[in-house]
Formats: sequence, C-alpha cells, structure tokens
Amino acid sequence: MQCNSCGNTINFRIGIGLADEEKFVCQCPYCAVALRGVLRLDQKAGKSKLESEDITDLHKDSVEGESTLRGVNIYTDLPVHRSCQGKSLAEGGSAFMQLWEFMGDRFPEYQSRAHLLHEFRLLVLPSIRRTASLYVAENWQDLGRSLKELKLSDISGAAGQHPAYAFQRLFDSLYVPILDPDIRIPLTDELLVNLNACTQRHKEVFAAFLTRLFEQHGFGQFRRQVVETTAKCFSKFDALVPALAYEHFTKEWAKRLDDFQIFRDDFDELKSLYVDVFELASRSLVYTGGISNLANRGSVTQWLDGKHRELTPFLKARAVDREFVLNELPRLKALYDSIKRHTRNDIGHFKMYYDFATCCLIDEKGGKENFILFLQDFLCAVRLTAYLVTLAEKVTLYRERLIAHEPIR
Repeated sequence: MQCNSCGNTINFRIGIGLADEEKFVCQCPYCAVALRGVLRLDQKAGKSKLESEDITDLHKDSVEGESTLRGVNIYTDLPVHRSCQGKSLAEGGSAFMQLWEFMGDRFPEYQSRAHLLHEFRLLVLPSIRRTASLYVAENWQDLGRSLKELKLSDISGAAGQHPAYAFQRLFDSLYVPILDPDIRIPLTDELLVNLNACTQRHKEVFAAFLTRLFEQHGFGQFRRQVVETTAKCFSKFDALVPALAYEHFTKEWAKRLDDFQIFRDDFDELKSLYVDVFELASRSLVYTGGISNLANRGSVTQWLDGKHRELTPFLKARAVDREFVLNELPRLKALYDSIKRHTRNDIGHFKMYYDFATCCLIDEKGGKENFILFLQDFLCAVRLTAYLVTLAEKVTLYRERLIAHEPIR
C-alpha cells in the first residue's frame, strides 16, 4: 500500500476475521497520520475488498527493497502484541498464531466460544430481527406461525409454548458463548422467585400492577428498545471476540495488557450501544424493584430503603439514585456492577475520546485506558442484556397468563 499523505510504501497486512466488515484505523509508520479504511468480506465466496481514502493499493505482493519497508499488522478482532508490528507471517507477525502463548490450554475454549458466537449470529439473529416486530406488537398468532415455519422453536426447545416464550429461547441461544449457565440460570431464578411470590400472595394486585406497567409506565416501549438494542449489540459480535480473547489470557499475560493493541475504528458506534444498554438497565431497576417490593413488602411502592415512591417519578430519577434496588438482588447486582460506571459517565458526557496512535481511550485528565478494556466493558454490557430480555419476556408472559387466568409454569 501507499500512504496517500506521505507517499511512502507500506507493507500492509490485515487479519481476516469472521465479520462481514472490518473498520480499521492505524498509524502510518512513516508520517504518523491516521490511516482509516474498511475491509469488506464475502465469507461464503471467500472474497474481500479493501476501501480507503488514506491508502492506495499498489496491486503488488512485493516491491524493490521490500525488506527495508516499514509495515503495519492490523487485526480488528484480536489483541495484537506490539512485537508483531511490521513482521511477516514467517517472522511471527500473526496475532492469531500467538494466542496459544497468551492463553495456554484455554485456547481451545476461546476458539470454540468465538466460532459459536459467529454461528449463532448467522443462524439466529436474522430470525430475531424478522420476527421482533410481531413480538413487540404482541401479534402472538403470526409470531407463533413464523417461528413454527422457521423451525427455530424446535431448535430452542420451545415447541408448543407461548410464542413469547419461544421468541425468548432464541435470544437465550445467543448468550451461550458469552454467559455461562451458572450465572444465567441463578439470575433468571432470582427474578422468578419474586414473580412467583407476587402471583401466590398478591395475585389480583400483581395483575393490576403488570397492566399499569404497560398502560402507564412505558413497559411496552422499554420492551421494544431492549429487543432492538440487544439485536444491534449482537450484530457487532466481532467486537465481543477481542474481549473474550483477553478473558482467556493466562494471569501473567492479562497483567501485561499494555503490550497489546487493537485497530478497530467503531468506537462511536460501540459507545452509543454501551450507553443505551446502561440506560435500559437503569430503567429496569424501577420495574424489577416494583416486583421485588410487592414480593417482599406487600406493596409495589414500598422500597427497600424504607421510603414510599411512586413509579412515575422514580423513572425520572438519576441512575445512581435507583441502584439501591440491587441490594436485595445479588445476582443482578453482580452483572450490573460489571459495567464500569466511571467509563459510562465519561462517555456520556463526551469526556473520553479514542486515540488511534496509542489504541487507548483518553479521559479529560489525560488518563489512558487500553481500548481492549472498553471492549471488555462492552462485553459485560451485552451480558447484562440477558437480564433485560428475560425481564421483558417474563413480565409479558405473567401479564398474559394472569389476565387469561391461565396457570403459570
């Protein structure tokens, strides 16, 4: 490649990942300007096309004096050790080949999770997107028929169940590679304990409360936003892969994160999704708290801190003022706390920007954070959506069955 700024020739190497589109940014090794572009991949046909206004393809695999050229080795889906830069494959320039060293015997587990994440994204996510409008509109008849035609309800083990339940099972499969059952199941059980307590002890009050959630407290809109935001997060599955890789590093290599870089150019897109998930999670505390209040204190508006609050003004409260709700929900609290609060605030108030030269996020005081750590925060945010989609489904199902006087299983 030729840098369009300084005109120098660069040995340009880019790793081929699983995504259909790889947006990258790197630094010219000669003049240090930002070089941006996108590699578009046709995975089925095995074809690729690189587009950039900053570099020009010379359509040569080698040039005179190649051994003295400076180079860049770019990966958007893997942490890249700085020692790789400028090296050929034979010289050890492959970030993928180095993963064995950084992960040890955890490499097969990582590779299985990454490929399973890609597989479910291709198999399940398109069906979720196509049927989501039916779910949020509560068009159960057409939703059930669509899922049956897709035969995905059989795959998810939801044949014969309410369509909302079957739709939820599709979402469940997406989390298999990123959220282990020993976290997911207790998290759901924590919610079910309170839902069942409300049903058994305060059935009529609970039915009226669930109706008000939709009619007065915007739960239908919340449900729609949860489904749409979660689908968008999983469409960026390749942003989850670097964080998964880092989580599989040995303890020794995990402590040396500053030795690693990543060359993604989608921070603006990811930070928007990250903030959206946080805001939805914060709002969910009002709905979850109301359920917990009724189950544990016999009143929707009697809160854990001893105060009486109506839901409408509490939905307008600051996020930090709602978080005491988590004190009697330890499973949810562990997942909620995994999203860094200071990072979210800095992003939300435009106090943090991405510095392509160092591959770090820089805050207003000059503090640096490796971009891979933000990707880990993003992964934690996507894990948290598991609770949000479950809450949306369970509230929907319990309302449906209580109104219809059907048994809840």
